[in-house]
Amino acid sequence: GWLASEGLTSFPLPGGFGFALQRDAAGAPRVLAVFDGGPAVRAGVKQGQRLVTLDGQALTAGVGAGHVWQRLAGVERATFGFDALPAPVTLARERFFPRWP
Repeated sequence: GWLASEGLTSFPLPGGFGFALQRDAAGAPRVLAVFDGGPAVRAGVKQGQRLVTLDGQALTAGVGAGHVWQRLAGVERATFGFDALPAPVTLARERFFPRWP
């Protein structure tokens, strides 16, 4: 179905950090979408950026989106390092209704 074709295993729930991830061809987590109204868009996160660190720990090849979201389960605030941003950004979960780009 559509979710699988987009590299998703479940539909995002309202709120969160404001972005969806998918595993790229190299096995790294990459931003699939950034949701209007969420914290990620305000921090400058863009579609296509690769997530390289999570809370200061480097993400090695083969770490997929599912692993990242498992590490974030129940976490209210986390620091994300993206390959195209000059510095890591700390995002807090927010309640908002994501709109798909």
